[in-house]
Amino acid sequence: MPITHSLPGRTVWTEGKERLYFSGTSYLGINHRSEYQQLLLQGIQQYGGNYSSSRSSNLQLAIYEQVEHFMQAWLGTEAVLTFSSGFQAGQALMQCLPRSASYIFAPKTHPAVWQTDQQVWQGDFPSWVLSLPAQVAAASDEVIIVTNSLDPLFAEKYKFNWLADLPRGKQIHVIVDDSHGLGVIGKLGEGAISETKEFLPRHVQLTVAGSIGKALGIPGGLVAGSEALIRSLRKHPAFTAASPVAPAYLFAFLHAQHLYHTARLHLKERVEQFRQAVQHSGLFRHFGHYPVFYTPYNALADALGDEMVLSSFPYPHPDSEPVTRIVLNALHTEEDIANLSAAVLAFSEKQLF
Repeated sequence: MPITHSLPGRTVWTEGKERLYFSGTSYLGINHRSEYQQLLLQGIQQYGGNYSSSRSSNLQLAIYEQVEHFMQAWLGTEAVLTFSSGFQAGQALMQCLPRSASYIFAPKTHPAVWQTDQQVWQGDFPSWVLSLPAQVAAASDEVIIVTNSLDPLFAEKYKFNWLADLPRGKQIHVIVDDSHGLGVIGKLGEGAISETKEFLPRHVQLTVAGSIGKALGIPGGLVAGSEALIRSLRKHPAFTAASPVAPAYLFAFLHAQHLYHTARLHLKERVEQFRQAVQHSGLFRHFGHYPVFYTPYNALADALGDEMVLSSFPYPHPDSEPVTRIVLNALHTEEDIANLSAAVLAFSEKQLF
């Protein structure tokens, strides 16, 4: 397994050699941008490297509510609450929800929003959607449905038109983990929430949770939903007893919106460049302008390994089959994608002959 001593970006140094880097989840490459780093340094100068206090203490740091109000408007929800990790956000949310409700878990939901792994549907997402009417009918009057917004490993975008068919007569709450959509999906990087709302009936409550440490580059997480839910979370020990996000990152996020916007546009161009180059190769599953290209050809990672590092590792268990993907980020140049495309097409020709 290669080891590196520096932060991967468009390239990575490993085994004494610089290689193009097509892995990870830093889709916008924000932490490598010098202007963002300067904003982060300003944040550290103002707030220090960490805020060693509870969000429920008698002294409040203004940056938290400033960012949460910004995110509330950005996502279009009633309220937002930030946490020090996506996992903490998911677990705090699950602990805050009523235990008496009937829970329905979609396939591949992240452990952050599990209660037990036995609850997670073991089939594929379309089969799970077909099973939903029967599952909801058999549930109690209060139903909580938990799902991801997409599958970042196998590059599958989930459809949410099934929301429109959820029956009346039950209290239904839908939880969407959008860790891999926030910052990338949507016109303003708002994630899957805008599409989800398009199909959401009035009798169904929607909450979005997830990591903000991927495209947004903030070591933290969030829960976005109703004011009532966020009020309950603010009082829950999973929030009050935990350390908050390092405030310097929130300061940088608030002042770097132009950088996020530019990075999204650049990433879209690079994704389109690669998509067009390899669209007839038959190697990849991909959707829209999402920067992940899944391939069942695990040998691709080794074939390109001298010059490039792809994402290829066993999942979900150490003895599972590898999942191999090409992950683009906004730091990649037109030349990087041209070199990647040429290498991929050369591999494709060898597979065909």
